[in-house]
Amino acid sequence: MQGTKLQEADNSKKFMDASLARKLGVLEKELTDIQSDIEQRTLLHNVLANDIGAKIVACESEIRGFGGWNAESIYEKRISAFEKEISDFKRELRVEGLSYWRDTSRLRESMRRVLREIWQIQGRKAFLTDYLDKLTGIEW
Repeated sequence: MQGTKLQEADNSKKFMDASLARKLGVLEKELTDIQSDIEQRTLLHNVLANDIGAKIVACESEIRGFGGWNAESIYEKRISAFEKEISDFKRELRVEGLSYWRDTSRLRESMRRVLREIWQIQGRKAFLTDYLDKLTGIEW
């Protein structure tokens, strides 16, 4: 009788370990995917920000090439167009920064949710392992 109870406890422990290991594997894969998404979004943001920054610098150098607003009236419209482009690029940079912040915040929230689940499962596993170990120590 005691051998049967020990075998049942051992089978229960194996089943529990396999079940929790599968769940942890899925969650760890999801965590890795989220981290990869954050890295890709950061890389995309950096490329876009650098590109927009280069366009702003190019427009500012064009304005300096004309000599600024003190130049003759012939260039004032062109300088005004460059300043409008600079303003548009700065707005685009702010929109991109906000979009980046929203995306990474959402991804980090998902990461926190997954980490909470992983910690809960690890806690359950520790609790159930202790419980099953105590059951095997009971004399039937």
